[in-house]
Amino acid sequence: MAIRKINPEVLKHISISLKNSKMGPIHSISFPPYSVCGDLPCWTSGLCYIHKAIRQYPDTKNAYERNWKIYKENPNQFWYELEDDIKGVRFFRYFVGGDIPDFDFFVNMIRIANDNPHCSFLCFTKKYGIVNKYLKETNGQLPSNLHMLFSAWKGLKTPNPYLIPEAHVMFKDGTTTAKDGARYCSGRCYDCAKACANCFSLNRGDQILFNEH
Repeated sequence: MAIRKINPEVLKHISISLKNSKMGPIHSISFPPYSVCGDLPCWTSGLCYIHKAIRQYPDTKNAYERNWKIYKENPNQFWYELEDDIKGVRFFRYFVGGDIPDFDFFVNMIRIANDNPHCSFLCFTKKYGIVNKYLKETNGQLPSNLHMLFSAWKGLKTPNPYLIPEAHVMFKDGTTTAKDGARYCSGRCYDCAKACANCFSLNRGDQILFNEH
């Protein structure tokens, strides 16, 4: 019998995190921030918590880079595997590390949310232009099970004409960009998801406040 040699790249699959210490058993997908976030101040300042994660855990860095490689080279495989995982979960988060890479990615996020009403999705983003463009083209409509939050940062303008809920940081120096009345993160994502609280229940114009990691 002839032995056929298979390119090992074909055997690679996307890496979906099944849980972490803060989120609990919420599945998530991530990309390397240095590939998708550009010169955003949270990354270039070194304050992004993913800096530490990819230094300390090479497997995490490799997983993020593999996801990015598969998305760029074989997006059909990426979306097939992602949606296959989502079919079996109640909660899913986009981007513990990284962000929405392009408009087509966001359109697929919308499609998957519409096709999987059993699952609640959470996404923090600084790609305000991508979300605002989509909302302009659709009269400001998002699936009710896709919880989008604009992630604010000091010195970064946050254009938000559709009053998407915002996530702000309480920095270690005691400063914040949040307004009075912002909710505080409980630090227990899975509990909030099950109770439909905090990030999973924000209305237009609401804000939530996180301590700097």
